[in-house]
Amino acid sequence: MRIIDISQEIFQGIQVYPGHLKTVIWTHASHEEVKEILGTGASYETRGLLFSDHASTHVDSISHLSARKEALTIDKMPLEEYFFVPAICLDVSFMM
Repeated sequence: MRIIDISQEIFQGIQVYPGHLKTVIWTHASHEEVKEILGTGASYETRGLLFSDHASTHVDSISHLSARKEALTIDKMPLEEYFFVPAICLDVSFMM
């Protein structure tokens, strides 16, 4: 068996489905700000991320598409039943 990671980079400006939350990335605290806050000479930079549950590669659970109480949530969907299928991988990186 081979596992292929199809996740995508998450970045500000990534295309989202109409009506869904846009992805926003910001510097929450810069080296200069932290250095001043800590007062020890040490510093770090930290960023904030705000994105939709539909950002980048994702899977819609059955409960996302159905209001029925018995509709499965993502944590209840068996991997072997819903997530492993034959596939074809196309390399179109030359088109970019």
